Amino acid sequence: MNGEKIGLGISGGADSVSLFFALKEILNEEKIPLVCVHINHHIRSREETDGDMEFVQNLVEKTNSGEIETVFESYELPEGLIDKISTERKGGTEEAARFLRYECFEKAIIKHNIRWFCLAHNLNDNLETILMRFLKGSGAGGICPVRGKYIRPLLNTERKEIENFLEEKGQTYRIDSTNLSDDYFRNKIRHSVVPFLNDFYPEWKESVITGDEKRTKDNQFLDRLASETELTPDLFEPGKEALLNRVLVKEINRLGIFERVPSDFLSDITREIRKALAEKKSFSKCFSSAEVKCDGKTVFVKPVEKIKTDSGFFVIIEKDGVYNLPAGDVTVHTGEDGRTGVFLQGKKVSEAESFPFVIRSPALGEKKQSFIIEG
Repeated sequence: MNGEKIGLGISGGADSVSLFFALKEILNEEKIPLVCVHINHHIRSREETDGDMEFVQNLVEKTNSGEIETVFESYELPEGLIDKISTERKGGTEEAARFLRYECFEKAIIKHNIRWFCLAHNLNDNLETILMRFLKGSGAGGICPVRGKYIRPLLNTERKEIENFLEEKGQTYRIDSTNLSDDYFRNKIRHSVVPFLNDFYPEWKESVITGDEKRTKDNQFLDRLASETELTPDLFEPGKEALLNRVLVKEINRLGIFERVPSDFLSDITREIRKALAEKKSFSKCFSSAEVKCDGKTVFVKPVEKIKTDSGFFVIIEKDGVYNLPAGDVTVHTGEDGRTGVFLQGKKVSEAESFPFVIRSPALGEKKQSFIIEG
């Protein structure tokens, strides 16, 4: 694999601990290094979260024998950050935690040259997610087994099987106290809805999975069609919404924006652009750093142009690391080939000749870009 590694998001819970042991056995035989990434969200008490981190670190170290090393990488989110991001993104605590967690995963992927990153979602998680999304009206279905570099090897394995596996090994694991509370929507589904379905409709799991498989096949066809379809005014005709939504998301993704686009945003865009096209008027609406715009005749998606009054910056870079700049999180990472890559929000944008070098904001009259690199 040319020096590439496998990553694992490990919380210390039963799912990720069982996946840790399975991966260790497979990767040791293949002589492929494993990078275990632990995130301390600081949502629970410090005693509990520090205990999780210590448990995972000890687990990695005590099983770290043989010629292939297993790496432990931890990230601590500042206390209060999840609440701040939750308020900014208006998506709730769970959504904010997920957003920040994947930011950390992306940093680890770049730093360690990770080819595939494993997540320990299981069959129960998938069923709960399908129910949650159905009740919220999103229609998004279940958890994808593969999305980019992220893979979920346990997605067809029930939680009970995982717990039995660990019990047979005599292996302990951590229990997240928030999983016992009904403060979160997922826990309400897990503690109330699922037991009700188990009692009164025992076949519900098979029915839900079958329905999701049909939805997935339909989506795969529409996604292929969307990849071949341009964003044109005729897509806004009634009856084409399913294809239109996918084309809009595709155009937003082309700008390097991979956040989940809310269905409310897509509905608003569709309604307002239909009106703008009919009345030959202009309209625009932004999502993240993308602007969907109609000039009365055509429709297009472009980056948001922000006017910055005090955005100048000048940073001397002397080593690998993650640097929080006005342009965004910039990661500097030197690979095994000796080349130093510069990444903006996880996307490689340049290479540096050698340390030290400077990252600075563009001066007036220079080419419009996020930053300038100078040796």
